[in-house]
Amino acid sequence: STIVKEVLQDKNRTYPIGQVENLVWYLDQAAASKLEII
Repeated sequence: STIVKEVLQDKNRTYPIGQVENLVWYLDQAAASKLEII
């Protein structure tokens, strides 16, 4: 999780907040999918 936060902070310097939020949403969906598979 810490690594993800660091990546998001780095992205936040490069991309608009909207894209970062989309990235967070995508990561949440991916995590949810993995949990469902398990």
